[in-house]
Amino acid sequence: MVLIWLFFSYLISIITISNVMVFVHTMGLENEAKQNPIAAYWVSYKQLIEATLFGIGFGSLFLFVDFLAVRWNLQRFSFGKIILIKSTLYLISYTFLGLALYFILSSIGFFPEGIFQDLPKTPYFPLTLLSLVFF
Repeated sequence: MVLIWLFFSYLISIITISNVMVFVHTMGLENEAKQNPIAAYWVSYKQLIEATLFGIGFGSLFLFVDFLAVRWNLQRFSFGKIILIKSTLYLISYTFLGLALYFILSSIGFFPEGIFQDLPKTPYFPLTLLSLVFF
């Protein structure tokens, strides 16, 4: 199961990075992408490493939540309660994984300097946070 999540996250990451790079080169935005730390990070190899770590972590937490569901014998509950309990556990594990990856990667200096300084100043920052909650 971990290998499946690893494969899909890696595949999506490669497709996304390739599309961003094609867009940047087609529109002639190479100089702007080099000056913007967020854009430079998005078209770098570091996205592949981050996606690989996220795939391994999410697959592991997915297996852990399924293990807890079997261990707690959730089959005895109604279908709605099972969905509610497992969705809550998935949301907690997804949030934990995101925070853990952020703190681990930022503590070893994985992110470039200044990548998060201008992020809260953009008008789309609340929308970005809202999308993280929903997805």
